[in-house]
Amino acid sequence: MGNLLKKSLLLLLSASLIVMTGCGEIDDDTVRIKRNNTWVVIMEMGDYPDGYQDTITDFASAKRMQKMFMKMGVEDDHMRVVLNEMQSSDVQDSLKWLGENADKDDLVFFYATAHGGWLEREVQWETFVSPEWLELDVRDKVLMVDSCDAGRFIEDFAEVPEAGMAFSVTSADELSWKGLEEEGLPIIGSVWSHYFVETVFDETSDANGDKLITMEEALSHTDLQVKEYMRNEVFVVEEFLEMYHDLGAYPLKSEAYPNPLFYNYFEKDLVLYDMN
Repeated sequence: MGNLLKKSLLLLLSASLIVMTGCGEIDDDTVRIKRNNTWVVIMEMGDYPDGYQDTITDFASAKRMQKMFMKMGVEDDHMRVVLNEMQSSDVQDSLKWLGENADKDDLVFFYATAHGGWLEREVQWETFVSPEWLELDVRDKVLMVDSCDAGRFIEDFAEVPEAGMAFSVTSADELSWKGLEEEGLPIIGSVWSHYFVETVFDETSDANGDKLITMEEALSHTDLQVKEYMRNEVFVVEEFLEMYHDLGAYPLKSEAYPNPLFYNYFEKDLVLYDMN
């Protein structure tokens, strides 16, 4: 499969963030977010039909991701934000929007957050979305799935360079956490998105001191913060820990939980924030 797969499976970002890294020729170039070449889709489901638990957070996760991209300089007409409309056809329409607007040399981001069961059964992610993501004719594309069992929605991209960059907030058999106001915890909405949007602009995320915060650095820093929050704020509440147990998850049996997946086939570092 050429230079893209010369690097094998790495535990690069932390002890539990699983990474597949693509390898191109070494040079000083980077992939940058630019006002006229970056396209973003943000989708969040919160109000569900019968059979699913609502996650009413005033779409906190989508809104903070939107604000982050705006701060990065992405223009409003280069962003598509879809709230509470996440059937299979809605996700496919968003992918179609990217295909119609983004040029091959542009940069695209796709962030989706919902129940993992919703993505599996209603969106039928693995049947429809994954193949269309691979067919999206854009060289530099980033997929972020924020749900329970999120890893299952990207694991087919292992050793598939056409996937670009794909990240899931949990592995295939793990639960994620969205805080609700009535629970009384500090973070409302997705814990992962809360820390990610802060980490992107946090100089302590710059692991190598080059004044550039890359996607890998941001994910690494976010991963540590999510794990600390879950252990110190969520799992110390017996009621919440029992919720995990009732669903067959025992997070305290692991030294670190959750364990996100990250497949990276970019040939250059993706810079999210330049502090120079």
